[in-house]
Amino acid sequence: MRRGAAIRPADPIVVLARELGELRDRVAALERLEACRRACSDARFVQVLAASTHGRCFSARELAAHARVDRALAAVLRSSTPAIGWQLRRVQDRLLGGLVVRRLGRDQAGVIWLVRHADAGHGAPGGA
Repeated sequence: MRRGAAIRPADPIVVLARELGELRDRVAALERLEACRRACSDARFVQVLAASTHGRCFSARELAAHARVDRALAAVLRSSTPAIGWQLRRVQDRLLGGLVVRRLGRDQAGVIWLVRHADAGHGAPGGA
């Protein structure tokens, strides 16, 4: 380089495009981590549900009431009955750790749910 020659600054558009690409890569990596964390969290939630309900039907309200005496269940449940309902809808019909949460219908208690082993018939989505 010649003495006294000025160093040209990088083109701002090129710099911004490179930084944008790096940010997109970082966001994608964070999204992958969050998806993995959520899948692990959802699987744990369904496992605790299965252990707490012992194959019996339940509503979100009943889960909230049972969580008062079941520490493991209390640890994975959201704070309100509507939020528990959202948790159940999020995992509905998904195979998680060999288990599936099924919506059976409604009654005076609200939506009725059941956790089944996927190989126990009617457990997997589309099961007979």
